[in-house]
Amino acid sequence: MSRKLDEDRLKSMLKDMPVMEDEQDKDRIFNQILLKLDENNQKRSKKRPIWLVPSLASLVVIFLLVFLFQSLPNDYMSQNNDMLGNSEAEYSTQESADTGLSTNDGDEISTFDEAGSEESSSEEAKVEDNINSRNFDRNSNIVYDQNSTTTVIYSAVMDYNANFVIPVTFIDTSGSNELENYYNKINTYIDENAWNVTQFPFDDISFDIKTEENLVILDFPDNYQFPEGSTYANLFDKLLSTMFAPYQISNILLVPYNSNDEDFGMYGNIDGFTVTKQENQSYRLYQSESEDMLVPSMLNEYDNVEDALWEMKTNDRDLNLQASIPQNMEFLIDRNGDQLIFTSNNKLEPTSQDSINMLEAVLVTARSFGYSSVQFNLPFDEAWGYDLTEPIPVPIGVNPIYIN
Repeated sequence: MSRKLDEDRLKSMLKDMPVMEDEQDKDRIFNQILLKLDENNQKRSKKRPIWLVPSLASLVVIFLLVFLFQSLPNDYMSQNNDMLGNSEAEYSTQESADTGLSTNDGDEISTFDEAGSEESSSEEAKVEDNINSRNFDRNSNIVYDQNSTTTVIYSAVMDYNANFVIPVTFIDTSGSNELENYYNKINTYIDENAWNVTQFPFDDISFDIKTEENLVILDFPDNYQFPEGSTYANLFDKLLSTMFAPYQISNILLVPYNSNDEDFGMYGNIDGFTVTKQENQSYRLYQSESEDMLVPSMLNEYDNVEDALWEMKTNDRDLNLQASIPQNMEFLIDRNGDQLIFTSNNKLEPTSQDSINMLEAVLVTARSFGYSSVQFNLPFDEAWGYDLTEPIPVPIGVNPIYIN
């Protein structure tokens, strides 16, 4: 009876105790238990060291060598010491050559990091090398800095129906010439029919480029007739801005067109244009007959890069513009200084043309908003020569066409 009373009393006391809860994370406890089990298994699997016998044998060998060397003649020892010294010097020299270390006393010893920094090129050059070394079963629509013997010429054309401007970048790898020489024959570098584009008739117009004065002078011939229709006039200043803004040109002077007292199309009686910097734009794809081309939005209309990138998921069939970012793609945008961070978990084929188009369209859009690089966080680490584990510098131009 007494025992039952004790049990009842104990139960009553337990009910009155405060409720205790273990707030530790179950997964963390489980991982700790696994780590502990692994440590115990490793301890059990360790074998006793068996170095004792080899150590005794080594001592015996050393003792015999000392005894033999002491018994050899001094001349023989001296000769061998010289040979040993020469061998060590040769080995040291060879080792220094292999590691890039200096063998001269007092000279600075160059480390691997220093040698690497001397041989490594800029990030843009690395990206350009990767692009050039890949298989050409895909098309790249962006341009990076070229070497000193290559000339980059910024130009622009219009789509077939002259609805919008398409920037192009001519690349001459044969040498460096004056810019004026290229612009004075600018209409000879592209086949309109092959690219499904329209060029402005610059044939009769001379270019005088004064980069030190941030000025370009367009010299029109006497009795020059501006092309009929408002289409060319609507895009003429946009064409010129696309061509010369990359050179920091601020003004374009028209000479002597106004001396003829004629109106310059829709612009009326003017003597020049102010170059508009092409910025805050989105880029989609113009489908030509030969290959797709990156095309900026017609207006600088975006307040932020997020809006521009989301617009790049849309098609415009009337203008023959295709989305450069897959329509079903979800992504997040972040920033780290002048670096844009583009994150998406959508599954893409890293070697497909669509993936390359998306990467390059994001890069050139980021450039138009003032970013210097883009860090892509995607389900893959490489895409057709682009190393996505590192930030990718923005390009200097789009739609490359090689000449000469």
